[in-house]
Amino acid sequence: MSKKKRMYTKYTDELKAKAREMYISGMSYNEICRKMDLNVPHLSGIGRKENWAADRAEVALRVKNEILDNVVERDVDHIRMYQEIEEKGREALADAEVKDAGQAASIIDIGVKGERVVTGGLLELKFVMDVLKVLHGFVPEEYYGVVRNRLGLLIKEYEKRT
Repeated sequence: MSKKKRMYTKYTDELKAKAREMYISGMSYNEICRKMDLNVPHLSGIGRKENWAADRAEVALRVKNEILDNVVERDVDHIRMYQEIEEKGREALADAEVKDAGQAASIIDIGVKGERVVTGGLLELKFVMDVLKVLHGFVPEEYYGVVRNRLGLLIKEYEKRT
């Protein structure tokens, strides 16, 4: 059995840029080298020299912040909606005759419960983001993609239940 001989690969700026992009997107040096038929020690040396890990962390943080901003913005809109529902219920209760009081109280209850659900979701999201910040310092780089994918699956499962 003969080993496959690896031809010398010139690490052009274009090749390095593509490998860097793959690394920043979450692939490990091993995965990139298998896909592009490159030398792991050589590519990881380039990555360390050019500080790809810092670029990856910066992009990941920017993406997390964008996601968090979008979720918070959406949840703030939901809280406002539930507050409006609650306010309409209070107005209806103030104007209600005795037979309408139960309906007004139900409307207030819907608003209060909805606001609590949304606020609770924000607290859970903050907890998850705090956990990710802690993991970022301890999880080896080659596992970032795996952790990201598993957290994504966990979030999808959670969303199905709610």
